[in-house]
Amino acid sequence: MAGVIPRPAVLKRSASSAGVLYAWLLFSLFIDYTRPLGLLPFLKIPLVQTIIPLLLFVVTMFAPGMRPAKDIFSDTRTKWVLILIVLILMSTAMHGFDQLGTDVIMRVVGYTATFFTIARLVTSEQRLMGVVATLVVAHLYVLALNFQVLANPSLRQYLTGAPFLGDGNDFALSIGLLFPCIIGVALHTRSNFGRVLAWLAAAVIPLALVATQSRGATLGLGAVVLYLWLRSSKKMVSAVGVLMLGGMIMVYAPPAYFQRMSTVSTAASQDSSAEGRIKAWSGSVGMAVSHPLGIGAGHFGVYWGKTAHSTYFLALGELGIPGFVCVLILIFGNLRASLRVRKQVLAQLPTPPPEDAQRSLGLLDMINGGLLFFAVAGGFLSATYYPHIYVMFGMLLAAREFALRHAPQPLAITRTPANKPAPGARGGLPEKRLASASK
Repeated sequence: MAGVIPRPAVLKRSASSAGVLYAWLLFSLFIDYTRPLGLLPFLKIPLVQTIIPLLLFVVTMFAPGMRPAKDIFSDTRTKWVLILIVLILMSTAMHGFDQLGTDVIMRVVGYTATFFTIARLVTSEQRLMGVVATLVVAHLYVLALNFQVLANPSLRQYLTGAPFLGDGNDFALSIGLLFPCIIGVALHTRSNFGRVLAWLAAAVIPLALVATQSRGATLGLGAVVLYLWLRSSKKMVSAVGVLMLGGMIMVYAPPAYFQRMSTVSTAASQDSSAEGRIKAWSGSVGMAVSHPLGIGAGHFGVYWGKTAHSTYFLALGELGIPGFVCVLILIFGNLRASLRVRKQVLAQLPTPPPEDAQRSLGLLDMINGGLLFFAVAGGFLSATYYPHIYVMFGMLLAAREFALRHAPQPLAITRTPANKPAPGARGGLPEKRLASASK
């Protein structure tokens, strides 16, 4: 019929549009983590870290070729992202929307837009690995600007040229959660050149963690290494890799690093940093008792004089008990959901699973390992309003859907009883959604 565009042309145009928006997403992630003001002066615009992802989010609402919003909201944890924004708004309203609270709102709104954009645009495993690679490149860029951190690991130093990564602990938390993710890229990319670069990046990240002398990041790294070894199907090969990693750290780490790590098990009274952290946690509990709905986003330092030294206790003090529960669900609920999807998919597959299924499940495992790192290390660092939770959730939502595609019988991402299928589907996933997931 005249005037009707052939379907192949429509699909080609949709793919091109989505590709441009995906490139925009990668650019947005890079500048949000690095803010290269010397190269791009326009980044000095106030709230640019909110404006760029929000603008991208708005454009994606009208563009074809992406994951439908209803698929994103079929994951119950998505609603908790919005609940967290509501709680931040409520806590800020109680203080008259002052500058501290407003700054937190704008940052979190931007990060929430980034979450939805990742969830909508990352529709293939190649795109998922591209997001991981971009984040790694952003952190290595910051590290290259501060090469003295690697060159002199005996001295704890601040990093320049990064918006929220200036403190060594914050940088260690941010780059450390990418360690298992980049290993996933190294194991599952089809590009030999990309595989070599990924393994090189994976070797640099532990050295960067050692150079920051972050105890929280070291505990997170230990948890991730154990998790990856338990998940590995080749325990002996993985054990050799763990030994190589340990040997590399032993050779590179200065005495100051081991002295600092020894205080992890030392009584708080013998270490001022640990003592201050425990007092801040106690103060957070006191704030929650006296203000069950929180003292207001961004106000912990006003009340206490210092940071909360914990993602969880910062949420408890500033957003109250509801905010604390919300953060727990976004972190541990996502960990549990990924483990459940992995178990359900493997239960339907032969042993060993097909190669494509192994790749999808492997990527899911590795990104879940990144969130595990954050769950552990974030307990010692105030990262409630950093982009990590939102970026990791977006990647995990995509990774879980990729894994679900390999299940012979439909499965649901959302929590449903094992013997009761979700509405509108045999086995738990609406047939229409399964069809869209297979595209």
